[in-house]
Amino acid sequence: MSEKNRALAISPDGTYVAGYATRTQSSPSVEEQQPVFWNEGTFDFLFTDTGMDANQGGEALAVNNSGEIVGYRVLRNDADTDDIPRAFRSRADGTTVVPTDFLIPPLQAGSVNDDDVPSMAKFVTPRVGSSSGFSGGWATLDPLGLPLHKPTIWWRRIGNDSEDAGKWVPIVQTEGVVNGSSDGEELFGSVASFGGTNPKAWRWPDGWTLGHGFDDKFLTHGFS
Repeated sequence: MSEKNRALAISPDGTYVAGYATRTQSSPSVEEQQPVFWNEGTFDFLFTDTGMDANQGGEALAVNNSGEIVGYRVLRNDADTDDIPRAFRSRADGTTVVPTDFLIPPLQAGSVNDDDVPSMAKFVTPRVGSSSGFSGGWATLDPLGLPLHKPTIWWRRIGNDSEDAGKWVPIVQTEGVVNGSSDGEELFGSVASFGGTNPKAWRWPDGWTLGHGFDDKFLTHGFS
């Protein structure tokens, strides 16, 4: 790791700053990159586990005015064979992340354990009353052994209840991600062919409220 800490996001009102910081332990000798947030000049870890394992890093990637923070944490899969990123969303004021704060990936064909599905949350919308902001990013869909990053949305959490399972954004291209939302309804992201080739940006206005499907008219075109 070339940097010990980095700020990656700030809430719209400037109250919270989120990113990562590194910490070390002597036995075994491990340095771990941990999601953290800064509030009034001090920082707090979003995870409290004291024992660290190599390669289990993470980052806080976005935060809203209520201090709900999203990002990813690298954890072992269910079979304890691989390290994979898992999307999380904290509760208000950067509350310590607990197991139920890891976001549930969308349903897939066949029996797939949630702990085996890589995912990442990249934005969170404003909190409204007792409802958390919804978040989005990507999760891995694995049809026929061909893992694909797919744009994913996770719905709002009501009060202290856990969020529903994530939903795929119904893009027609092969791979993609949701990078943000302007108002909780309009979504922004990118799509690409298999292997990340031929990438294109997209803007989907009112996709969730009007209920229409996603198609090529929502692609935005830059330089040829």
